[in-house]
Amino acid sequence: MLNALAQGVLRLHPMRASSEPWNRAAVIQGAFYVASGLWPILHYRSFEAVTGPKVDRWLVKTVAGLITAVGVSLLAGRRERPRARRVLGVGSASSSGSRT
Repeated sequence: MLNALAQGVLRLHPMRASSEPWNRAAVIQGAFYVASGLWPILHYRSFEAVTGPKVDRWLVKTVAGLITAVGVSLLAGRRERPRARRVLGVGSASSSGSRT
């Protein structure tokens, strides 16, 4: 499913062959963040069925909104401020990975 989502986003945001490798990574990471951020907002019951019950629903939805906003900014900032987008992508990926 994630691969299909990434392919759809790449069709919507075509990239030239000369694009930097981090452009493709930013689009894929942005699509993943948008999809995973919207999931608990749009269908909380299925999100809890997969990830387990949560105590603070408001906290889950707040973090989901923040993750969605990061994903949208990675997708929207494709041609503007590439350094800022790289910092956002690396920072958000490393903080997401440290939540275990």
